[in-house]
Amino acid sequence: MHHFVRRAAALVAAPALVTLAFVAAPPTASAVPAPLPAPAAAAAGWLALQAPDYGSFAIGNTIDQELALDALGGHESTVQAIGAGVADHLTAYTDYAYCDVTYGTPPCPEGEHAIAGTSAGAVAKALVGLQAAGTDSSGVVTRLEGLVRNAGDDLAGRAISPETTDGAPSANGYTNVIGQSFAVRGLASAGSAEAAVASDYLWRLQCENGSFQEGLPGEEVAQTCDATTFSSTSVDATALAVIALAQVGGEDADAAVIKATTWLKSVQQSSGGFTSDGAAGTPNANSTGVATQALGSTGSAQAAAKGAIWVRQHQINVQSGCAPFRASASGAIGYDDVDRAAALKDGITTGSYAKWLRATAQAAPALKWAPEGGTPKVLFTAEYVRGGTTQTVGVTGVDPGEQLCARLGTQRVIRWATAGGAASLAVKIPTTTATSSVAVSGVEKKIGTALIHGLGATKVPFTVKAKVRTGRYQSVRVSGLAPAESVTVRVLGKVKRGQATSKGTFNARVKATGKPRKVTVTVTGEFSNRTNRKTFKVVR
Repeated sequence: MHHFVRRAAALVAAPALVTLAFVAAPPTASAVPAPLPAPAAAAAGWLALQAPDYGSFAIGNTIDQELALDALGGHESTVQAIGAGVADHLTAYTDYAYCDVTYGTPPCPEGEHAIAGTSAGAVAKALVGLQAAGTDSSGVVTRLEGLVRNAGDDLAGRAISPETTDGAPSANGYTNVIGQSFAVRGLASAGSAEAAVASDYLWRLQCENGSFQEGLPGEEVAQTCDATTFSSTSVDATALAVIALAQVGGEDADAAVIKATTWLKSVQQSSGGFTSDGAAGTPNANSTGVATQALGSTGSAQAAAKGAIWVRQHQINVQSGCAPFRASASGAIGYDDVDRAAALKDGITTGSYAKWLRATAQAAPALKWAPEGGTPKVLFTAEYVRGGTTQTVGVTGVDPGEQLCARLGTQRVIRWATAGGAASLAVKIPTTTATSSVAVSGVEKKIGTALIHGLGATKVPFTVKAKVRTGRYQSVRVSGLAPAESVTVRVLGKVKRGQATSKGTFNARVKATGKPRKVTVTVTGEFSNRTNRKTFKVVR
């Protein structure tokens, strides 16, 4: 019996791991910008620093890492080294053996059966990895060709291998649409005659709406989307099918690509992100990354740019100690908003590292389609603001999705730019009267500085005559204001408004009328906490 566990980054086949991965489709001159955008180069730089893991449950992730570096370029030696490591650990990755109840390693306890077999999906993915590294893969090609059904029925082209149970034939080997897509890709790159039949089998699994489900139908039923059970619509499987079918080409494959990319664009969220199944919900980097790659490599540049922006909005960078990231963390991509927020607090921890590695390996190639911004500007009003309040500094013209950092004293504020290349960064200014200098930086350079003129609470100094005869004038002489600060004087039922001089002074003159009495003078500066009151007498 097969036990599949679906998660965002991987398809687990006991014990081999066949992770969802980036497959580097040949770029078209119109779809891939050159030179490589800075965020893509940063992601590649981070991936190149991560040590490969050739354990049977991790090698699939390592191939993802290799394929991403191959697609992004500039790290050929690392790609070749990983390819050599895959070749050295091939059997541990592609072959499996376990006990049917405890899933332990044979020999099995009494009453349990040993199940052994080959993961066709792992063989296909390993082949793609070896090809990317330029490592001799002729033996793996032959092995994969032997796993492709060539019977003259619905199963023709299906990449699958029989298992054995204690020496007797059993169920099918592990594979799905993701593994089938790898098989098409690897066979096509090898120039195998089996590529066309494997491609024909793949496009026949397309659903009416253009999507692909992740699972395959049972062998005993029609090989169609409708016959697939225990599965669901998958953005990841659809995107990888697009990449594979686009490489093989042909009338039917091309038609399937058009339908599939139309469906992908229909389920892309306004943010540019994708969920795993295309339904409403929280997007993730793995699905967004592979969907963006599929759209970009087949010419849907606008949709690919939206996806790349979402990915960039989940990429972290070290900016002069602006967040708790180690310098070596620059370029890594978080799985979703929650992981990004956690990293802002604690950085990439030992517990979260594996998830960041999977997300970065699968999302990094999407950054090839990351658009550039215009002329960056820092915006803030030149007017006074109340001390001790939170003020928002605006930024425009930056790269869409770029990480931005605002620094004021010990404060560090990080935000990611919108798709329009804008952001708002909120800082709390001092309670005292002072000019705060807020430095705003992008990933690569300082953008500018906002000067925020804050006014603290104060008892505004002013003088008045103690007594004024009715019919004469009272003069209110205000001092201690900020240059050009707004000021209001209320006296004898009159309101005098204006602005302080460059020396912070203001004068008001009001005629005393009415019967003798005590009169209150109220002076208020720019804000209500900058005020003072005094009294004088009106006499005959």
